[in-house]
Amino acid sequence: MSFVDGMPNHASPTTINSEHSNIPVPTDLQGNPITDEDNPAYLDGALFETKEWLKRTRKHKSFFEHRAVRVGHRTVVESKEAVPFISGLAPEPEFYSVDNPCPPTKAKIKAFDDEAAIASSPKFDEIKKTYKDAIADAIPEYTFNPMVIADEDSLICDEISLIIKNP
Repeated sequence: MSFVDGMPNHASPTTINSEHSNIPVPTDLQGNPITDEDNPAYLDGALFETKEWLKRTRKHKSFFEHRAVRVGHRTVVESKEAVPFISGLAPEPEFYSVDNPCPPTKAKIKAFDDEAAIASSPKFDEIKKTYKDAIADAIPEYTFNPMVIADEDSLICDEISLIIKNP
């Protein structure tokens, strides 16, 4: 294995310093670590490449699309209010992805209700009442822990920060 700037040069390198141990370093298609080359003018390109890395590797896909995290065999979401969305009982107010990350559940509910008001369709609380039994059946499939969601958000920020050579 070769090293580039103190990091192993392979498809999924991790840094070797203790501050960022075990945090995957974003890499380009050739496996080279993505950096801003210590030049602010390169930052837009490095961020674009990092977004492409996230799409290519499907890292954090559940987080970007549903604000959910897989932990072992469980899916963790921030609250029970997320269940109607993630289980498909309530349609997402918009399509979420790396390009348009899923907002916190409270913001998603507000967007859903705003859209429902414009379309004269049922608001979130009405959806919950309509699908009360289905939601109750789906709840055991999920674990509710906002700290796991916050930690995933922090991990993504840490990964992105690794592209900046001299922060």
